[in-house]
Amino acid sequence: MEGLFRISGSQVVLNRLYPTFAHPEQVNLDNENCHDVASTFKHWLKHLNPPLIPFEYFEGTMQMLKDYEETKEVSLLKDFVLKLPKDHFVAFHKILRLLKVLSENS
Repeated sequence: MEGLFRISGSQVVLNRLYPTFAHPEQVNLDNENCHDVASTFKHWLKHLNPPLIPFEYFEGTMQMLKDYEETKEVSLLKDFVLKLPKDHFVAFHKILRLLKVLSENS
């Protein structure tokens, strides 16, 4: 599938799917278009409160990224992710796993 996160899905479908993301155990995406699901997922990420990387981690995140650019030291990324609140860590981990699968199949 081309442009999974670049091609916008249907706003009508997003409006229908987005509220179901509050109850993940009830979400059934079997019959949904991949672009609609990706658009809904991006919308969900944009509207997380607090965000996936909480505001109080912003300065540390920026410094970690700067240090990583200079050293390419993977342990910096690992240490950063491990400092996230548990729910955020779990979500971040699952998103990274999704991105890994997508990159392996692109």
